[in-house]
Amino acid sequence: MPNDLESAFAALSDDAARARLAPAASLRRRSDRRVVTRSLAGVAAAAVLVAGVTVGARLVLADEALPPLPPAQSTAPTVAPSPAPSLSPSATPSSPPPSSPSSPPPSSPPETEEPSIPKSIPARAFLTRSDANVAQLYRSDSAHGSPDLCSAASYPSDSKDGVRGTSNIVYRNPGDGEDYTPVGQVADTVVVYRGDGAEEFMDELRAAVRNCPEGKRDNLTYKYRSLGSVGVGDESVLIQGSTPARGDNGELESDGSTYKIYFAAVRVGDSVALVENTGYESISAERPVAESFARKAAQRLENWRS
Repeated sequence: MPNDLESAFAALSDDAARARLAPAASLRRRSDRRVVTRSLAGVAAAAVLVAGVTVGARLVLADEALPPLPPAQSTAPTVAPSPAPSLSPSATPSSPPPSSPSSPPPSSPPETEEPSIPKSIPARAFLTRSDANVAQLYRSDSAHGSPDLCSAASYPSDSKDGVRGTSNIVYRNPGDGEDYTPVGQVADTVVVYRGDGAEEFMDELRAAVRNCPEGKRDNLTYKYRSLGSVGVGDESVLIQGSTPARGDNGELESDGSTYKIYFAAVRVGDSVALVENTGYESISAERPVAESFARKAAQRLENWRS
C-alpha cells in the first residue's frame, strides 16, 4: 500500500513538471469569462422563470374568461330533415277547422208556473150529502160574492177571481127523518184566484171585521167579531155575527136571546172556501156546527186542488 501511494505521487509530480502553466494575464481573462458566463446563465435562468410565471398567469386568466366548452356531441351520423314542401303561388292556406260551438251558459232556473185556472168548480170541490143530514142540496145560478159586513168592507182581490161557484145545503139535525124541519142552511162558495189573490182576500176579510164592528143584513143590525183560526188549510178565520133573536112573527124574543150566523174562510193555496152558516128561519146557527162544516169544506177543497 505505501508503495502504491508513493508511485501515484511520483507520477503526479512528473505530470506537473511537464505541464506549462499559462501566464497570469491569461488566467485572469479565463476567470473573468467564467464569471460573465455564470452571470449570463443566471440572468437567462431568471428570465426564463419570469416568462414561465407570466405565461402561466395568462393561461389562468384566459381559462377564466373563456366560455365553457359545449357538451360533447355524439359522433353518430344524423339524418337531415326533409325540406317542407313549398306552396305554389296560387294555393291558399287551408282555413282552420271550425271550432265546436261553446256550450251555452246555464240558464236561470225556470220560474214556477202558476196553476191553471179551471173553467168551472166541480161538484167534488163542495160539501156533499155525506157531510150533513141533507134536506136539500142545490147549486146557485150565480155564485155568492165576498161577505158584505158593512159599507167599509172592501175586497180589491175580487178583480183576481179566476172562477167562482156556490153550492147550498139545507140540513136537519143528525138522525132526524125527512119529516123533520131543517135547522140550518150553509152556502159553500169556492173561489180560485189568480196570482196572490187568495192571500189578499184573507187579509181583506180580517180587515173587514175590524172595520165593521156592526152592519146591516136583511134590515137587521148585526155585530161582528173574529173568533180566530179554525186550524185548517194554509190559513183560516171564523167570523161571528149576532143580532137579537126574533120569533117566526118577527117580534123580539122576550128572553133576550141572540140569533147568530157564521162565516168561515179557509185558504188552500190559490183557492178559498167561504162557508156561510145561517139558521133556518128563526133558528140560530151553532158554532160547533159551523166549525165542522169549515173543516169538511177545507178537506174537499184540498182534495180537489192537491
